[in-house]
Amino acid sequence: MYTTGADFTATLIYYTTEQGGRKTFAQTGYRPQLKFSFATNQTSGMQHFIGKEIVSPGDTVDAEITMLSPHLFYNCLTVGTQFEFREGDKIIGTGIITAILNTNILGAEPTAAEYLIKLKELNKQTSIRLSKLKILQLVGICLLFIGMSAWLLWYTPKPGSNPLFNNAIVKYGASIAGILLGVVGFCYYTYKLTDNKPGLIVGRTGITDNSSGTAVGFIPWADVKQIYEKEVYRKKFIMIALHNPQEYIDRQTNMAKRKIMQLNFSHYGSPIFIQSNTLNMEYEEINDVLHEYFAVYKTLAEQPL
Repeated sequence: MYTTGADFTATLIYYTTEQGGRKTFAQTGYRPQLKFSFATNQTSGMQHFIGKEIVSPGDTVDAEITMLSPHLFYNCLTVGTQFEFREGDKIIGTGIITAILNTNILGAEPTAAEYLIKLKELNKQTSIRLSKLKILQLVGICLLFIGMSAWLLWYTPKPGSNPLFNNAIVKYGASIAGILLGVVGFCYYTYKLTDNKPGLIVGRTGITDNSSGTAVGFIPWADVKQIYEKEVYRKKFIMIALHNPQEYIDRQTNMAKRKIMQLNFSHYGSPIFIQSNTLNMEYEEINDVLHEYFAVYKTLAEQPL
């Protein structure tokens, strides 16, 4: 019978300060709030870092977690359960349970047979088409961007009316950059209108992404460490955390694409993200599909059907 001590061990991913994480380091014994997606209740969870005393923003660490109110989660948690840890409403990191130490909180883990049943329910793969309507809207936005930039290029402000527009370097630099970006976007999305391949395939072996200009194609489940969300300027993204992110960056031959992926990795914790602005499925549904497949297929990655 469990009496005292840690409730479970977990791998914790601390967000960087730029991602919305802490501005300072955390010491072992730090006690943020824990939030599980299936529960409305929250509890604080003391983090005892394994092999470390201090963790900085952006670090990944293994830890023993001792919950203040474990009774709220009796028969609910299993290895692989993901959670957020917070300071108030601010999400400062995510975690995934690696071992259950308090048997009272242990939920019924699916057997191999139950996983196979779930596998059949998922029909082996889900294919999400590109949305021609969404892409056409993006083409229109690019044309509007080109038009506004061209107007700025030819616009002649009255002397003294606007110091920003009267600055030739700012005026011509911004307008030319806007036209170039608009043309690049227009060419890319016009090409995507003719692309009949699925935008996203989620299957037994992994994810095949064809949804954006920074898509990397096939991502095996063996490379995926975690799936989590980020929100930037009220736009949500599904981040695919990798065990080997630098390998995905280094294999890109397009220098601009490689730079964008490096910036994504530095600021948001992963070079790879998925959004819904070109896909024929809404964001929340895409997020649910990815998490459901990840939970099942990660377990069965090396098992024959």
